[in-house]
Amino acid sequence: MKASIFYKHGSPDVLEFADIEDPIINSNEVLVRVKACSINHLDLWIRSGKTGYSDLKLPHVLGCDISGIIEDSSNTPGISNGDEVIVSPGTSCGRCNHCLQGNDNFCREYSIIGGWAKKGGYAEFASVPLSNIIPKPKNLSFEEGKGSYLFTENGEKYLDFVQGIAVNVLGHCHEHLVETIQKQSKKLWHI
Repeated sequence: MKASIFYKHGSPDVLEFADIEDPIINSNEVLVRVKACSINHLDLWIRSGKTGYSDLKLPHVLGCDISGIIEDSSNTPGISNGDEVIVSPGTSCGRCNHCLQGNDNFCREYSIIGGWAKKGGYAEFASVPLSNIIPKPKNLSFEEGKGSYLFTENGEKYLDFVQGIAVNVLGHCHEHLVETIQKQSKKLWHI
């Protein structure tokens, strides 16, 4: 498959377009044909070799904010080849107390697709854990869907956090801002 890869850390000039092996999917994964993948700040940090990312196994394929089409569902119930999906980039064990409480980002096995442990979406295909697959709303294009999960997954927690900071620090929260974010989120996701 075609992919954008890098063999050493550095500026955008280190990215190369190359042919690499297709990803192999495990029993708990599906193969996604990537239709869109955005540039995330994590991609920039990893490519440049920021502290904590410099020991990455190279070459590497970046890209954590992915949307695409199921290419191989491996006969998984509820998912079919051709389904349009958004990929939730965070992966975790799913079994520890943090995961079971909905705080998977505290899991000792937490990683991000396209981050340090798994090749990402700067390629034609990506292997993705089944638990990271979200049906793409029909009203969103692939380009609109690729990073939308980050807002909706973290949006409610972030909104609670922002309201808490505003109340604790400022003594009030700008209600219009909160209402606007909620309305736009509902409009985007038809909820």
